[in-house]
Amino acid sequence: MPVVNRLYQEIGNELKSLLKSGTFKIGDRLPPERDIAETFNVSRTVVREALIMLELENLVAVKKGSGV
Repeated sequence: MPVVNRLYQEIGNELKSLLKSGTFKIGDRLPPERDIAETFNVSRTVVREALIMLELENLVAVKKGSGV
């Protein structure tokens, strides 16, 4: 049986690839959730879950009111 990733995991992995490729440098802010959602054509909820996944992996820091 193949492993099925949830949508937020797929988006999280795409964002992780962007981080590792150097598209975003350490200390850079990521685009707003709305922009990421439009880029990947998903809901903001999916983006939020993907960012939580990355935060748990210590790849991003979510600062309430300031962004990611």
